[in-house]
Amino acid sequence: MNVGGKRLVNTILENIDRADVFACDLTYLNHNVSFELGYAIGRFKRVWITLDTSIEGAEHTYRRVHFGLLGSGYVEYNNSNDLISSYLEAPPVRDLDQTLLGELHRRQVGRQEDPVLLYVKPPISSDSVISAQEALGSSVFGKSLVIDDPVENPSPGLEWYAEKLGLADAVLCHLLGSHQKGHSEHNVKCSLVAGVAHGFRKSMLMLVQNPFESPIDYEALLDHHDTASECKQRVSSWIQRQADSLPRRRRRRVEGSAPGRQSLDLRNLAIGEPVAENERQRLDSYFVETSTYYRAMDDPVTIVIGRRGVGKSAQVFAMQAAMSRDRHNHVCVIKPVGYELDGLVRVLRSISSRSERGYLIESLWKFLIYSEVAQSTYSAIKDRPLYLGISKPEADLVEYYDRHAALLAPPFSERLDLALRSLADIGGIEDAVDQRRRISEQLHAAQLRELREILGKALSDYAKVS
Repeated sequence: MNVGGKRLVNTILENIDRADVFACDLTYLNHNVSFELGYAIGRFKRVWITLDTSIEGAEHTYRRVHFGLLGSGYVEYNNSNDLISSYLEAPPVRDLDQTLLGELHRRQVGRQEDPVLLYVKPPISSDSVISAQEALGSSVFGKSLVIDDPVENPSPGLEWYAEKLGLADAVLCHLLGSHQKGHSEHNVKCSLVAGVAHGFRKSMLMLVQNPFESPIDYEALLDHHDTASECKQRVSSWIQRQADSLPRRRRRRVEGSAPGRQSLDLRNLAIGEPVAENERQRLDSYFVETSTYYRAMDDPVTIVIGRRGVGKSAQVFAMQAAMSRDRHNHVCVIKPVGYELDGLVRVLRSISSRSERGYLIESLWKFLIYSEVAQSTYSAIKDRPLYLGISKPEADLVEYYDRHAALLAPPFSERLDLALRSLADIGGIEDAVDQRRRISEQLHAAQLRELREILGKALSDYAKVS
């Protein structure tokens, strides 16, 4: 390749575009090769993968890292003669149409009702990951955010990524720093997914916490940060740039069902993903209301318990959609993001009395829930068209919220963290009365009473607050 005076990655990708076959060796994990392989897959090139099986652990590494994602076989070799023989026996140029992604993914997907972003999340919830996810959740992509969470969905394949990338307006791949556990395998996966996204011509940001040595192929796409706040700032700035360039969208028309019996075509039946959060926009096409759903809708308090994947989140989203259709309802969904409870456990261990522990838990949740409802009400008032105006109680709430923004405005996990830090030395008080007074002071109980009164007046015109 003629790379003199040119950006190396551009030259490499241009040559992949011109090639009929992309051949690569995956004996060792390599970020550059994974990115280039992903790009070739995204450009629908015939790929030819080789593996030196004389290297100890090479086959095991391929099965563990690549096979579940690609579903592709490889050509074994121990020397150059093996490679030549394998190529001559079955030249990949004979079947150029045998690409890893089928023709279905070449077609342009219709634009979704809300902007879609695919977030490739690391397997560990560091402060940076929590900050990035909170920035995404409160952004223009919040309603249709698709999260590739290794904990919730541990083994998505290439078809899954291709489908989500086809829907996405933007992609955020969050890599792990070289000091973090599991960085090698996760970063190789991120490199490959980022390559496919680049091949699909998607707007993309690759994010990583230092220390990390950038692979040369995607160094220009990589954004480094040192702290969680710096990470959040960079994500927010990038999101704002994406929001400014998003195409206009048309609201979906809900078609009424035709009279008479409808025929059921099983080929068109979608029964959803294991992770309901990834397809909230399509949930109404397959969600079935059960007795649990109706009970939760009717009863003032309901606790639903079940294993992962049985439909708890889907039920919450369906209830939210159903309640929100009535403008006389105010709905606040409280969904904590990846926070650790170690701090709470430490605080509880420092308090010997069971009753004081119960008082602390109750007070802590009151603080978190009231502040969360205040956030959602404030947002609802601010998002209202100006011509509708606001009432005096609503104006009082807005004024109170702005005055106490440092306490009320941070995301859920930050408020929890701040509350736990303030309670860190609470166990040193033996007198129960003093203990409760100290807990109340640390959790701003006096302000909460005032907030509850102001909230009550601001929400008094609603028939129901959920």
